Parts: sequence; structure tokens; C-alpha cells
Amino acid sequence: MAAGSTRTERTRTEALPYVYARSGLDFAVTGYTVDDGDIGTIDDDSDRELSLENLPGWGTTTLQGTIEISESTIELVFPEDERDEPPGKLIVTADCLNTHNRFGYQVVDAPVEADTYEWEIDIDRDDVRERVDLNAYLVRTADGSHGSSRYASYHGQRLADGLPWRVRIDEPDDWLGGHMVVRFKSFSDSAASIPDDNLYYLDRTDPEQPRVWVNSDHRPIEGALSSGGYTGFRPRMREVISGQIAHQVWVELLMWTASDATEDGDLEYDWQEAVIAEVGSKMYDEDDPVAIAQELHEAVTEPENIPQLMDNINEALQEYIGPQDSLNEMIRREGP
Repeated sequence: MAAGSTRTERTRTEALPYVYARSGLDFAVTGYTVDDGDIGTIDDDSDRELSLENLPGWGTTTLQGTIEISESTIELVFPEDERDEPPGKLIVTADCLNTHNRFGYQVVDAPVEADTYEWEIDIDRDDVRERVDLNAYLVRTADGSHGSSRYASYHGQRLADGLPWRVRIDEPDDWLGGHMVVRFKSFSDSAASIPDDNLYYLDRTDPEQPRVWVNSDHRPIEGALSSGGYTGFRPRMREVISGQIAHQVWVELLMWTASDATEDGDLEYDWQEAVIAEVGSKMYDEDDPVAIAQELHEAVTEPENIPQLMDNINEALQEYIGPQDSLNEMIRREGP
């Protein structure tokens, strides 16, 4: 990461005993530059995500952005006798879960004032993998003497944050031989009309390449799914959660494929051929993909065939995914 950046400690902000301005900072990434000086811009519809996946061979990328703190946020988190010269600083943190590197960059020191501040931070390619999460924080710089339990009193306590940004470093995991990608994003910050608390959804916006979004608001689940390695609690939990999500997504994909299949066994999209190759062959005593597509077409054409179709799907998926294996291993290794 950037020279001159300082390491920061992760601070818990859930159910804090003092007032905290969650999303009280207007935090934005506005642009970036790479080694050779090429300048990148951020699309208006970026959904607070920047992709560096298609920039081969880069060494350092410098991100630029702004933090705006309002007078109302200052009044919310500081007691009245501290508001003329608030003992707070603004920092930007960069957190890579996959390499366990966490760094912070101080944007402005105390006393902080209501204003808009510019920031930039360097990401070194050798320090990160898959993705980096960015956010801004307002942090106390001195102990308080106000004596009120409503407000934070100790040096180093976080008082406010922004809505996070994500930087994609590597190509995401894919299913179906590259026909479908799996990514994370915050459902509460998304423009999509999905419940904020949902775990995942299958995005059909581009039917040529459906995409699975997993809700990054569920931080423990995201951490488990993003974990590397093959031994230990997190990798084993990753396999259990992945199997649960995969089963539900495969049901949707198989029903979608069955609905699109024609009487002649033709399909609408390339990924549907991969669906049939991966799972369809386990549903029927057939190896011919055209014959399997015809079977799926016939199964959804008549309503009375649907129960048998669902039985076939579930039996095939349990054989294909093997959820019992990861669950048994999890219980055997992590149970009492």
C-alpha cells in the first residue's frame, strides 16, 4: 500500500454505547491512475464498485476521492462544548480480506470542520488479491471531559463512517465454464429491488451471462466465502455456505433452462448447454444434450409433470453438490 500510510485497527461499531453516525460521511471514489499515468474515471452507475480486473501487469494504482462531513454530523457525534474545535480526524481505510492487509490514510487532522476533503491512497498489487474494501471514518483524537454517556469519550473511538466502496483486483470466481460470475455487493446500497437482508439473488439483467450477487452486508458470511485455504473453520464454513447457495441457484438455472428449451431440444443461451452438461445428465438416463433438453421441455409443458421434475432436480443436485460431505466434515472437525 501507499508509503506513509499507517496501519489501523478494526473497531466494532455495532450496538455501540454512544451515538454513532453510520453513513454520516459522504464518501466517494472519483478517479484513479495506474503506473503509466493513465487516468481512469468512475461511471455514474458504478454501484460503488471499481474494477481493475482488466488492467494487466499493473504495480500500483492510486485512487482519488472525496469525503464530505456536514455540520449536522459534527453536532450529532460531539457534545456542545467540543463543537467549536471538534477533536476528530478523517481517515480512509483499505482492507483486503484475502491477504489480511489493512491500511489507513489520514485525510485531515483535528480539529475537523464541516467541509469537503480530497484524499488519495495507493494500492500495491503485491499486497492485495481479489478485492479491497474502502471506507472513510471520523475518529476521536483526544479523550473527552464532557462526562456524558451519550458521546464517545476516548481517543481512537470511531464516530462516523461512509458507505463503503469496493475495488475488484482479480477476475471473480465463475461457474459454468465462465458463463456466470459470482460477486459481492451491499443489497442495502443497491438500486436493485431486492430485500436488504437477502443472502443472494440471481441477476438476469444480462440473460447471456447471468450473475449471482451475494449480500456483502452479511459480513461474517462474506468473510467465510472469501476465505482462502482448505483447512480450518472458515474454509469449511465456506464449503457449507457455498453448497447452500449453489443448490438454490442451480434450481433457478435448471427451471430457466427447462422453460426456454423447445420441443426440438434447442436452447436460448450458451450457458444453458453448460447447465445440461453439468447437471441435466444426472437427472435423466441420457448423455445426449438435445434429448435432455427435450425431456426438460416436456417436463414443464404439463403441470402434472412439475413434482417429478423437482424431485429429479433435487436428487441430481444432491449428487452433484454433495452437501452432506461438507456438513459432515464441518461437524466432525468443529463440533463438540
